[in-house]
Amino acid sequence: MYEKYKAQKFCDYNFTRLQNLEDELNNIVSKEVKGATLRAKIQWFEEGERPTRLFLNLEKSRQKVKVMKSLLKDDGTVVTDRETIMHEQVDFYKNLYKRESTDKNASSVLINNVTWLLSPIDTRFCDEGLKSEELFDALKSMKPDKSPGLDGLTPQFYKPFWSE
Repeated sequence: MYEKYKAQKFCDYNFTRLQNLEDELNNIVSKEVKGATLRAKIQWFEEGERPTRLFLNLEKSRQKVKVMKSLLKDDGTVVTDRETIMHEQVDFYKNLYKRESTDKNASSVLINNVTWLLSPIDTRFCDEGLKSEELFDALKSMKPDKSPGLDGLTPQFYKPFWSE
């Protein structure tokens, strides 16, 4: 593209501006492609490869699988409205994790019938907090380009923020 404008004796200012805009566009496309590769979890993607129709359709199809289109409520009714589905999910987890009073007799029976206990060494080990070195070793042992969760963040993302 540059050669075409250079041959037309494009002024330096416009030529430089064109180069900058094209670089900016390439950066945006590159970021979108990287995000799409994370979301699509495609292992065979190579740096510099332009997104193909197959690649973008793979991302779309995986996204469709993740979208909840309907939800069966406790009362047996089916909800299909997106907003209602989100509210039902929030209500479900609020109820699931809300604090309830405990039956002290049931707790006592349960605790008194435990037959296997940790050794004193294992107890001390479990009581110790997680060490920074252990966490970093776990991070280093992961594949750098694999996302362990649904957030799409890879171990490679976290490493620059970790001070050894």
